[in-house]
Amino acid sequence: MTLTHCCGLLILLFGCSVFSLERANCDDNGHGSRIKSNMEGYDRAEHRASRDKRNVYDPTVEEVLKDLLNEVELLKKQVSLLEMDNANFQNTIATVMKITDKKLIKHSCGCMKSMLKADGVVPCEMTKVITMPSSTVEVVPTPSMPVLMSSAPPTEQVSPVRDSPVDMPIDPSIVAVSYYGYHFFRYRFGNGSFENMNLQRRVTYALTFDPVSERIIWTCYNPPAVYSSNVDGTNLTTLISEVISYGIAVDVNIGVIFLSTVSPRHSVSAMYIDGSGYRVISHVGKYGRPSRIALDTKNEVIYVCFRTRIVKVSYNGSQQTVFIRGSFMTSLTFDNTMGVLYYADRINIYRVMDTTDAKPKSDKIIRFKPKTGSYPCDMSVVGDNMYIGYKFKPSLDVLSVENRTVRTLGTLDGEFVSFCIIY
Repeated sequence: MTLTHCCGLLILLFGCSVFSLERANCDDNGHGSRIKSNMEGYDRAEHRASRDKRNVYDPTVEEVLKDLLNEVELLKKQVSLLEMDNANFQNTIATVMKITDKKLIKHSCGCMKSMLKADGVVPCEMTKVITMPSSTVEVVPTPSMPVLMSSAPPTEQVSPVRDSPVDMPIDPSIVAVSYYGYHFFRYRFGNGSFENMNLQRRVTYALTFDPVSERIIWTCYNPPAVYSSNVDGTNLTTLISEVISYGIAVDVNIGVIFLSTVSPRHSVSAMYIDGSGYRVISHVGKYGRPSRIALDTKNEVIYVCFRTRIVKVSYNGSQQTVFIRGSFMTSLTFDNTMGVLYYADRINIYRVMDTTDAKPKSDKIIRFKPKTGSYPCDMSVVGDNMYIGYKFKPSLDVLSVENRTVRTLGTLDGEFVSFCIIY
């Protein structure tokens, strides 16, 4: 082998070694770049997770405790309201029980009965009402009782409990007056005759009687006012002026007078026996002009007669519904002993036995055959007897509801007879 061959072999071996080293370096550089790339990706993912974690709201213990305290305060307020409602309810129950326990009178005088026989009217014995020892009781009126007041609030509440005299009148009679006449007349059941009373008032519309104060109360057109007096006509008092009313009734248990007023406006009004506390209970002008009224004292309902319907109004005026519809309805009365409503039109008298029915059924009692166009304008029931005053007929009649027969008690000095029964 020559020197030339040896030098070429050495150069070839050196070149191969250099090539191998460069290739190894290239392989090392590629693997490192991949590792570096993977590490950088991991760092970015960790950075994003850390950033997302920082964006999530993590409340503190103080904030959580504050929210819980707020919820506790709300629950305390709700419990307080419930306790107040319970206290009001208990107070109402206690008030009702107090009124019930302190009821001093039962007006059994309203149970006065008289029987119409063929030979005349025979009055039954009157039940005496015993006065219990009076005591001062502070009573808050129940929601159903009318709270009567003027524009200024009263200084004290008026109790519905009324003292009653020991002896009630033992001479039942009827006080009657005609619209166009001047004189009041008194018909006594004992002797069956009319007596002229010491009262002269023109254009009287309606009368009623309060057995506790023993006073007759009536409405007048000229001058427009509501008056009261003793049964014999003495101690005349003007209860209220500038009020025109076609119907009047008194609830003797609470001492309240109810009126169907046409002036100053068409309404149902009320006041106390002494004329105080006058106020409007319910406006009824949409039904027309109100005329006669009758009271259901047990259910505290006022029946108001209009020309084409009878309307029920609650004592406090919160409820007002049409009860019966008809044609030319003229008068009505309510029997509180039996819970029966009677009403009349120009030619018939009807009876409603169930006044709680939403669709009441009327039973015709009698049909009149008036020759002069007269019709009932005032009615009142005592026992089986219904007493009737007429318009265009100057007489006072009594109708036996059971036998459906009519008898004339007497005649007056004018037409449009109004009356009240003294018992």
